[in-house]
Amino acid sequence: MKKIYTLIFCTLSAMTLFSACTTADTKDTAKMPSVTAEEAVEKAEKAEKETPSASFPLFTDVARSKNSWVSPEFTAAPSNGQYIRYHHENKTEETIRMYLHRTDSGKDIIVSKIDVESYADIYATYGETDSGSGTYYIKIEAFPSGGQINGNVSVEQYQHNPDDAI
Repeated sequence: MKKIYTLIFCTLSAMTLFSACTTADTKDTAKMPSVTAEEAVEKAEKAEKETPSASFPLFTDVARSKNSWVSPEFTAAPSNGQYIRYHHENKTEETIRMYLHRTDSGKDIIVSKIDVESYADIYATYGETDSGSGTYYIKIEAFPSGGQINGNVSVEQYQHNPDDAI
């Protein structure tokens, strides 16, 4: 008995390729769902938008200090996207201020900052057209008291703005 094989490719992202293969008898071809190339592309684009953005860790540590704390420098990779999300889980009674510094221009520039209240778990996202190729570091200050700093710190890079998925 003659079989008809249909192979449909849908691209969900540049790195993911799905294929589906359907087998049917010749007499059953009218029952097979047909998908145009345009419909397949639409489905792939919709699935890509609904898929959370992949994250690439740049730095993780526990910040423990009095008055201020500074991370080592870390460098973002252009292929990992243009969004840098930094995070602090403040485990003290102090309000802290967290700065994202950029240093690759030969200057030390504060590109973003957030205040993290006592016992809060806060993140912020920085994204510019060239932020995916920068060198950065984090600075945390216990302000206005100059007190204790204690909490988890992490920085990740995203291909798509992670705040859009929220």
